[in-house]
Amino acid sequence: MHVTADIFLFEGFRLDRRDGGLFRRDECGAFVPVAIGARALDVLGVLIQQPGVLVSKDEIMQAVWPHMTVEDANLTMQISALRRVLDQGRPDGSCIQTVAAQGYRFLAPATRVERPNSNGAVAPPATADKTAARPSRAAAHRGRIALAGVSATVAVAVLAAIIAWWARPAPTAFPGPPSRLSVVVLPFANLGEDRDQEYLADAIADDVTTDLSRVAGLFVISRNTAFTYRERSVDTKQIGRELGVRYVLQGSVRRSASLLRVDTQLIDAETDAHL
Repeated sequence: MHVTADIFLFEGFRLDRRDGGLFRRDECGAFVPVAIGARALDVLGVLIQQPGVLVSKDEIMQAVWPHMTVEDANLTMQISALRRVLDQGRPDGSCIQTVAAQGYRFLAPATRVERPNSNGAVAPPATADKTAARPSRAAAHRGRIALAGVSATVAVAVLAAIIAWWARPAPTAFPGPPSRLSVVVLPFANLGEDRDQEYLADAIADDVTTDLSRVAGLFVISRNTAFTYRERSVDTKQIGRELGVRYVLQGSVRRSASLLRVDTQLIDAETDAHL
């Protein structure tokens, strides 16, 4: 019988790769879902399969972003998001070790819970509170779909607005390179009270950038370049001139308990008009 490891237990966390969720054990011993981006979960899934082993950046990026060309900063951001969640209250430093110019190593002791395929019996995923575990997995699955849906919805709305505005006759020509269909996604602001949720805003902005970059004919400024404008007071016209783009997307994220509010503004960099 073929057996695969779907569940990993480590330091009060449970990673369920089949149901797509990360869970933290609460004071009652039940596992509750943790809000974290899908790509960060994918990175964790690669590292935790080889605890204590140095995993190269190339190996991680090929597994998480298959058939895509992405910058190292994307991986760095996902590692930072994981550390913000996994290292809370950890006295011995980060559970993810950085090996300069090589890759990363997962240091926390992890226990694999083997779950057979559909031809065999299913092993229990955890020892604590089985009745609470089932809705927690479902909740985390919904949370992961919701985060992915947020990014996809924003990307589709942005593209629709660009296409609609692009079809309208412009009062003046935008000279030079900005006449092409081009956009920059600026870092999303975290408007919540918890500064540790900064990674959530970054993850959504990063996902929107990636989704838009897949659209044929749309030129999208890289995340690295876009994030140089974080906390800089620069008007959109200047950004358009400096980057040679026609459109600027700004956004904000506010999280309260299980609710997530994302606001976006698509701006014509030539006229500073909100589309």
